[in-house]
Amino acid sequence: YLFAPGAPIILVGTHKDKLTEDQINQAYDVLNEGVLLKVPSIKVLTRTPLEKFCFFVSNVSSEENGFFRCTVHDPSIKILRDTIDSIAVNQDHVHEKAPVHWLAVRDDLAAKESQGMQRVALSEIINMARKFDLGKLEGVSLETEVMAMLQKFHHHGIVVWYDKPVLRDLVVLNPQWLINAASTIIRNPRLHQMAQDPLIRREMRDEWDALFNDAMLDTKLLPHLFPKEKYKEEERDQIIVLLEMFGLIVRLNDDKKTWLVPSLLPDKKEDTPSLFVNGEETTVCYLYFDLVGVKHKKVVRSSQLEGFSQLVFSLVSLAI
Repeated sequence: YLFAPGAPIILVGTHKDKLTEDQINQAYDVLNEGVLLKVPSIKVLTRTPLEKFCFFVSNVSSEENGFFRCTVHDPSIKILRDTIDSIAVNQDHVHEKAPVHWLAVRDDLAAKESQGMQRVALSEIINMARKFDLGKLEGVSLETEVMAMLQKFHHHGIVVWYDKPVLRDLVVLNPQWLINAASTIIRNPRLHQMAQDPLIRREMRDEWDALFNDAMLDTKLLPHLFPKEKYKEEERDQIIVLLEMFGLIVRLNDDKKTWLVPSLLPDKKEDTPSLFVNGEETTVCYLYFDLVGVKHKKVVRSSQLEGFSQLVFSLVSLAI
């Protein structure tokens, strides 16, 4: 809603298997009274066949080769899929024309993803493009056409790719890889435990406590959170850059040794940790907005206050 005004929005409620019919109806009422009536400007919410504004589904699943497969047959999931398909087919960008060679690359990438490959290097994409005769247009180099193709693929959600330093060499085929990487840091370790947690707690107790008690991520934790058996060193750097770009972590000093993780900040003001940047205590503004029943935490450093009034105005306007 914030980044693509007018785009269709589909609300999905999970864990339907854990709710009674009465509880689901209560959830509909809370959604309608707590959100929809307070945000009348959201007119692009997709209705269910029963004229509801939320699709409740049972999402019981098991992991297989990095993919999550639904293990419960729920008719609501088919309804949701059909709804998504019917909306997608009517989007203008779906009917855009694309070079046949690009479609061949897309099919090859889809085949790799179906085989469990979650990301590839840009160099591999270039080799693949060469195989399908990209770069044959007069005055257009192979690399230039590949960049244009990847930008289009990213725009359509086929891959995740950013033409920026550090990130340029990473082409993500399965967004779940990024979600898994982010949730390695942004999680409740009591509810979301990982195989490497006991070793980290034993050998890096202070850094562990700083992350999950004070929302402070130390760079020394990264090789342990992202072990070399699963992540290359350059992939760790790429993940951190992506998290910074999405605003999920905030660098606290120029030597890239410490980040603040806003989502892990304690809810109580008195528990907010003191922050130091380059050895000096730093003024940090924590803004808590209770917008339409959902608590948003926005961290603004004193060095990043340019445009602060526009930020507040935008958030307040959203809540009206």
